[in-house]
Amino acid sequence: MAESINELISISGKKKVLLEGMLRATNKQSDAIDKEDMGRLNHLIGEKQKMINTINVLDLKFEGCFTKIKESLGLDNLGDIVKSDNEGLNELKHEISEIMKVVNEIKNVESKNHEKILAQKEELARKIKEIRNGKMARNTYKGKTTTSPNPSFIDKKK
Repeated sequence: MAESINELISISGKKKVLLEGMLRATNKQSDAIDKEDMGRLNHLIGEKQKMINTINVLDLKFEGCFTKIKESLGLDNLGDIVKSDNEGLNELKHEISEIMKVVNEIKNVESKNHEKILAQKEELARKIKEIRNGKMARNTYKGKTTTSPNPSFIDKKK
């Protein structure tokens, strides 16, 4: 069982490192949004997706190991670790709480980034509307009229 606990701690440590990398990438995304650098933003999104894929693999490994521990200790969920006197489980609990802190930081920065993107979207929509209105006004003043008479020939009697 100690090996399984150590494996969970190791997996959690790897996940925490990846999440910290995601937090850095998310902060860089915020900077890219501010500078309206969409190329850099797309690159950062790709980097984060790679990290997410790796985290998903780690989560599957974690779930498998944790299921074994839950069965051997009679735990129902991670919250029951609070009641344990096992030092390894306490270390695991600490790692998980650190992971949750990083996840919450990422969530906060993502939320701010989302608001920035929405504000930029609204600004672009406003500018597009101004351009359309300007085109309509220009065309009106330019003299484009569709009601001008077409020239026609009138036959005269001889």
